[in-house]
Amino acid sequence: MLPSAAFRDCVIDSLEFTAYEAAPAAQTIVVDRCVAVAKLVVRAARLRACNSTFTVGSGNNEYWVSLAPGSVVEACTIVNRYDAGTDEISPFYPRSQASDGGFHLDFVHCRFEPGAGASATTTGPAIKNNATYSGSQPYLVRFVCCGFSALYQQTINAYANGIYEFIGCHIAGHATTPGVGAINVGGYGSYFGKVTLRDCDFSAATATYKVYYNNSNALWALTWQGAHRYAEYSAAYAAANPDLYTHFAGIFVADAMPTGPGIKGMRVRVANPAPGAGEEYACTANGTSTATFRLVRQFGIKKDSTANRPSLTSADIGALHLDTTLDADGKPIWWNGTGWVDASGGAV
Repeated sequence: MLPSAAFRDCVIDSLEFTAYEAAPAAQTIVVDRCVAVAKLVVRAARLRACNSTFTVGSGNNEYWVSLAPGSVVEACTIVNRYDAGTDEISPFYPRSQASDGGFHLDFVHCRFEPGAGASATTTGPAIKNNATYSGSQPYLVRFVCCGFSALYQQTINAYANGIYEFIGCHIAGHATTPGVGAINVGGYGSYFGKVTLRDCDFSAATATYKVYYNNSNALWALTWQGAHRYAEYSAAYAAANPDLYTHFAGIFVADAMPTGPGIKGMRVRVANPAPGAGEEYACTANGTSTATFRLVRQFGIKKDSTANRPSLTSADIGALHLDTTLDADGKPIWWNGTGWVDASGGAV
C-alpha cells in the first residue's frame, strides 16, 4: 500500500501503485513529465497524470481498478502494448466489478497509439473493460479532445462493460470484420455499456461500420450530442429496434439531402441548401444502407416560375412553392412526394 506519492521527470521501466482499497480518494498519485516504458498501473487511488508517456496492457496484473473521482490524465501519450506474434494490441482495461468500489477517470488532450510494429491489419480495441458491468458501482470514463491512431481496429469495445463519453475526439478504427465497428456498444443479461459521442470526428475511421450495436437487452444506450458529419456515419446492429436505445440530442450535417443509413430519430441538416429546398430531415425508418428520411424544415419558400420549381424527391413531402407562372403573386402549391398539387389537391 502507498500513501500519496508524486513522481516527476522520471524515466522508469514500470510504475505500479496499489493504495488502500477501502478509501481510494484518500490517496493521490501524481505522475508528471514521466515515461513508463513497460507499464503504468494504478489501483485504489486518485490519479493526476500529465505530460507523460506510458504503456498499458491487458495482462492479469495490468488492470486499473477503483480510481477515485477527480482522477485525470492530461496531455499524455498512452501506448497499447503490441504483440507481433499475434498481431494484436492489448487494450487499456479500466476495470469495474461489484467489489471494486467504482471507477472515475478523465482523459484530456491525450493521444492513444499502439506500440511499435502495429499496422492496418492489427486487431484489438484501444479501450475495453475486462469485466461485465451491471451498474452496481459508479463508473465513468471520459475522453475530452483525445486522438486515436488510425492503426487501431477499434477505438472502444463497450459491449456490456461500462459507461464512456467521447467529447471532441478523433475516433479511429479499421475493422471490416462483421460484428465489429470503430465503436462497439450493447448489452446482454443484466450487463450493459453506454457510450456518449459529442462533436466527434470520424474521418480517420475507415471501418465498414463506424458504430456496431449488440443490443441483446434494454439497458445499453448510445447517445449522439453536438454535431457530426453525416458522410462519416455508418452503423449496423445485431438485433431489432436499435432506435429504442439510441438517443439523439444533436444534429448530423450533410452537403445534400441524406440518402444513406440512419436510425429513427436522427436529424440531418443540409449545410447550404438552395432557397426553397429541404434544410433538415428526420429519419423515420432504420436502415444500414438506405434509411427513410422525411423533410421537417424547408429553407425558406421560393417564389418563382414553374420552370424554376425546386427539384425534390419523395422525402420532401409538404414542401411549398409560390408559382408565379400560375399566378403573378405566386400561387401556393405543395409537393406530395411525386408531383405538385394546389390547395384542392389537383395536379399543377
